[in-house]
Amino acid sequence: MRSDTRTWWQHLRSGLPARTLQFFGLAYLLTWVFWIAMLFAPDSLQFLHYVGTLGPLAAAFVMRYRDGGRTAVRELGAQMVRWRVPARWVVFAIGFPLVLFGVGALVSAALGSPVEWSEFLGSKEFANVGLMLIPIEIIFFGFGEETGWRGYAIPSLEADGWSSYGATTIFAFFWAGWHLPLFFYSYGLQTLGLLMIPGWIISILLGAYLTTFLFNSARASILVIAVFHGMVDIVSISRAATDTTLLVVNAGLIAAAVFVVIRYAPSLRAATHD
Repeated sequence: MRSDTRTWWQHLRSGLPARTLQFFGLAYLLTWVFWIAMLFAPDSLQFLHYVGTLGPLAAAFVMRYRDGGRTAVRELGAQMVRWRVPARWVVFAIGFPLVLFGVGALVSAALGSPVEWSEFLGSKEFANVGLMLIPIEIIFFGFGEETGWRGYAIPSLEADGWSSYGATTIFAFFWAGWHLPLFFYSYGLQTLGLLMIPGWIISILLGAYLTTFLFNSARASILVIAVFHGMVDIVSISRAATDTTLLVVNAGLIAAAVFVVIRYAPSLRAATHD
C-alpha cells in the first residue's frame, strides 16, 4: 500500500478509484433490488431484508474475481474463516457488546425497568427464533456486510493511498447511503426522526472506525468482525432491550471509537505490544 502523502482534498480532487465506485454501485444494486421489493409488502416479505444484506458480500466476490481471478477470491474466502488471531480480539468481538448490554441491564433495573431476559434472543422481525438469532445476525449482517465493506471497499481506497482512517471516513458515508430504503421500512429506520438522522450518521461513522480498528488488529479477519457486527446488532435489536440498555450500549461503543481514533489514527491498528 502506498503511503498517504497527499491531503484529503488532493485525494478527493483526483477522484475516488473507479473500482471502489463500481463496487458500491454493484453492492447498492444487489441490496436495493430486494429491499425495494420488500417495501411493497413488508409484513410478508420481511425475509428480503436479510437477503438484501448479502449484496455487499456478492459484490466483493464479483470485484475480487474481476481484479485478481480465482487467487483473489481464495484470499477473500481465507479472510472469512481466519480464526488464528490474538485471543483478546475474539474476546472483544464477543464480550464487549454483551458487557455493555449487561451494564445497561443493571442500570435499567436500578431505574425501575428490569430487562426481560426471556426475550433477549428475539427481534422486532423475528420474535421467537431463540438461539438461531445468533447465526442469523452473524451470517447476514456480519458476513453479508463486512465481506464487502472490509473485504473490498476500504482496501480498495487504501490501495489508492488513503490511510485506514481516511478510507473508513469515506466508506462510512457510502455505508450510511446504503441504508436508504430502510428509512421507509417499518421494522427498520422508519421511526428515526429527521432530527435524529445526524446523530445516526455520526454513530455510523464512529462504528466504522471501531470495526476497522478491530479488523486491522485481528490480522484482517472478516470472521472476527462479522461476529462483532452480529453481536452489536443482537444487543441493539433485542426485544429485551430498554431505552437505558440502548443508551449504555451506544455510549460505550461511541466512547470506544473515540478512544481508538485518538489513540490509533491514522493507521487504526493496535501495536503488537498494546
